Amino acid sequence: MDELNISQLNFDVELLQPLQNLVAKSSPFVISPSNIKETYDLIEYIRASNYTDTELKVLLDNNILTRAIYIAKGKKICGDLESQKVLRIACGVMCFFILGGFVIEPNMSLYEKASNSSHDEAVSEYFYFKVADNMHPQLFAELALGIRDSAPAEDIENSMSLVLQNPKRLNENNFAKTLNPWKVNYLFLLKAVELWKCKPDKTEAAKEFIKWMENDSFFNGIAALFVLLLFSPARAPKMIKGIDSTNTEKLRSGIKNCAWDLAYITQWSGFAREARPETIWFLCSHDKLMKQIANTVFPKLGVSQEKVIEQLFTMYWGNKKGLNLFGVYQETVSAIEKKPEQREIRNKQKFLEVDLIIEQLEESLGI
Repeated sequence: MDELNISQLNFDVELLQPLQNLVAKSSPFVISPSNIKETYDLIEYIRASNYTDTELKVLLDNNILTRAIYIAKGKKICGDLESQKVLRIACGVMCFFILGGFVIEPNMSLYEKASNSSHDEAVSEYFYFKVADNMHPQLFAELALGIRDSAPAEDIENSMSLVLQNPKRLNENNFAKTLNPWKVNYLFLLKAVELWKCKPDKTEAAKEFIKWMENDSFFNGIAALFVLLLFSPARAPKMIKGIDSTNTEKLRSGIKNCAWDLAYITQWSGFAREARPETIWFLCSHDKLMKQIANTVFPKLGVSQEKVIEQLFTMYWGNKKGLNLFGVYQETVSAIEKKPEQREIRNKQKFLEVDLIIEQLEESLGI
């Protein structure tokens, strides 16, 4: 393999192809613009990180990170077949990233953790994430492929020793704080749920949401796409858990959790846009809808963003209604892009009102 000798990696080469197949089948990656030819070719990443200036970074969603931490705590892969499958895929992903030389960004997941617990809980989770990140990729490969069901205590202790010997100072002293990417998406979802409950005609509700974004709030393409798909006849089940529930706490929890999903996409796209040319940012998630929306941010080479979004509209709404709503969406985007300076000033003003609008919408929904 040219200058790369797989034996130098201290990894069983016989496990490489099955591992790639496992990860590829679950298709968890969304990638920022790059020259990567094969998304799940691990050798290409090993070569890029070791022999070029390429920097590989990945934002893991909470579902994958918590499962890596589960393994680092010495717990066993068990439960029903689906639970075991998801855990093994998470192990395969961790092997992929450690062996490929990726830098894993865990902070978004830690903020999400703290939002449901505390800063101290998030710091504890960070420690176990570092334990997982320092475990040998061979171990994660064996867990992924069913060769073993838990990490040996000796391996965990060795990894803990490495983490304790080389402690990394956390730059964040309050993981429990409210992040702006989460807050604005929470606002958009509150408005979407209000329309859901008061507008039986979901096509009209979708149009009204876009007009509200344009005239009374600020535009966000990621949230707009999610809400327009939420109102569609082909929407995925439980896009917002509890949306039809009379239990207000269940509804509030569902909206908050969904806002985190959108915040991951927002943060990943921001990281990718601000990165230096040599850096490739990955978003890693099991969530099919999250990946569909994220793929509209940076379409594949040779495919326009407008075409990808149009296809998403027609997939969920059908040709006639899909094209009609796509037209409304594009008109809004065009109007915004014509006056960027005015829009920036207006967005800053509207952002100052976010807390008040959230409070009003929560009161309207009784949550």
